[in-house]
Amino acid sequence: MAVDFHRPYIDALQRKSKALGLTQQITALLGDMGKFQFQPQTFDVIWSEGAIYNIGFKAGLTMWKPLLKKGGYVAVTEVAWIGSDVPDKLKAFWNSAYPQIQDIEGNLADLRAAGYQPVEYFILPESAWWDYYRPIEKRVLRMKEKYKNNSYALEVIETEIREIDLYRKYSDYYGYVFFIGQAL
Repeated sequence: MAVDFHRPYIDALQRKSKALGLTQQITALLGDMGKFQFQPQTFDVIWSEGAIYNIGFKAGLTMWKPLLKKGGYVAVTEVAWIGSDVPDKLKAFWNSAYPQIQDIEGNLADLRAAGYQPVEYFILPESAWWDYYRPIEKRVLRMKEKYKNNSYALEVIETEIREIDLYRKYSDYYGYVFFIGQAL
């Protein structure tokens, strides 16, 4: 079962699953992952890459726990501090963009507090960030011209550019961490 609030992603998944003959195995739902309407203990695994931040790591783990069967797994990525002595400029950006950012140990503590036994975690390679950032970097340059008279759009574009520049300079201090926890 795949859930996303962006209709084009759901439509694309439905087309691809049909082309691969997987429509019986994949259900694509338009919806909000923070407002699941599923029965308790429905799932063996809840997998969320690059998205739990939309509802918050701690909130998402807590909200999803009742949906997992006993012994089920949650597999999520979360941005985290991975280096010490984080520069003030970087802290200021992330405290504004995502105040819940914390180090790996803090995320593991949240995993335990939400009723999971941590199974494993690993830091995603920098290449994962660049797979995400490169297409955005190309697009924002075109968008700057297109939206040159829209102050809100320009502010969003500048935030994206600043985030990319900060990662280029400070990638030793933060990254995406993939956490796997088992429901107790």
